[in-house]
Amino acid sequence: MKYLIPIAAAAVLVCSCHRLVFEDRRACPSFVFFRVEDPNGLSVTEQLKLEIRETSGMEMLAEDNVQLGLMHGRNYFLEVRKCEEISATGTAGIRNAVCAGRMCTVASGTQWDPVYRFSWTSSAMGGETFVPVRMKKEYSRICVRFSSEQGIFPYTVAAKANTCGMDLVNGTPLKGPFNCSPPEEEPGVFRFTVPRQADRSLALELTAKPGMSIEYGPVDEIVLWNALEKIDGFSWALENLPDIDINIDYTRSQMTVIVNDWELASSVEITI
Repeated sequence: MKYLIPIAAAAVLVCSCHRLVFEDRRACPSFVFFRVEDPNGLSVTEQLKLEIRETSGMEMLAEDNVQLGLMHGRNYFLEVRKCEEISATGTAGIRNAVCAGRMCTVASGTQWDPVYRFSWTSSAMGGETFVPVRMKKEYSRICVRFSSEQGIFPYTVAAKANTCGMDLVNGTPLKGPFNCSPPEEEPGVFRFTVPRQADRSLALELTAKPGMSIEYGPVDEIVLWNALEKIDGFSWALENLPDIDINIDYTRSQMTVIVNDWELASSVEITI
């Protein structure tokens, strides 16, 4: 059950339950209050999908959709039965991905969504349980800019990887085929979004455009980790994934990668 009630009313509910079942308080529920501590730039109107599970067997205890701005102080809570331990999660930004239970994945040919997520594990044996909401960025938006002497970039670009989603409870990347072919925004410029990666497989596949004076079909593959691993401090395990700019001079076989983040501001030039 979900509640949006004044503070005094919440206190009456809890105290009344304690009086009615004084001899065995385990029969009373635990009221799980959500408290926003770090929205990570999300608007107060952003919709969050909240889920509370019993940690031992991952049984769903309560779920709801609520605006981020409504979770302040003691204004909002969900009611669950008392448990030794619960896992509370919240996600925002899921549009294209398909979620089955705690597993969320995107189909082949689809980009990952701009997902934000929080999770918290706590005992719920008392009358009240408090969950801090600290949203984490679970995607990287990658912009690739190619330069070449031809003026018109003669290739299409596909992003490929071995990670297609994530476990919403613990944030673990889910292995599976990922590929998308982002549109060319302007000559040689492509943007796409990827989830947290499980390995180093993220790569760009270049295919010759029909009608160009080159053989049609895949012509090259650029493994991005060859550059990302040279960025001091970069990791797919960062709490908030940064956005990444990649500048590739295809004629000179050089790549410059810039990680856009408040913690990292580096570039590296390598031979490809």
